[in-house]
Amino acid sequence: MKKLFLSLVFSLAFVASLFAADPTGTWKATVDSPDGSKMELVFQFRVEGGNVTGTILSGMGEMHIIEGKLDGDKISFVAEFGDFRIPHKGTINGNEMKLESEMMEQKFNIVLKKS
Repeated sequence: MKKLFLSLVFSLAFVASLFAADPTGTWKATVDSPDGSKMELVFQFRVEGGNVTGTILSGMGEMHIIEGKLDGDKISFVAEFGDFRIPHKGTINGNEMKLESEMMEQKFNIVLKKS
């Protein structure tokens, strides 16, 4: 009985891993910049052992993705730009990622599309 239970648990874990979201690759979004113009963001994600890293490129320069975690379809990370640390959290659904970030006590919603 114990072996059957363990087999079932490992089988369910395997099936769940097949449906886990994978942010690996290039994602793009267009956001409003502080001056009101449109700015393109290009996210490059890498996943290694459940840790998410990468970069974000914008007209203002490059930010590093640190402290990233992936849990099923949920993603969280910090974008680091000089002394700024901008936390992000959201969900991945196929080729679309919806993120919420907070900077200077303002919340922003970003929709990314996989390239």
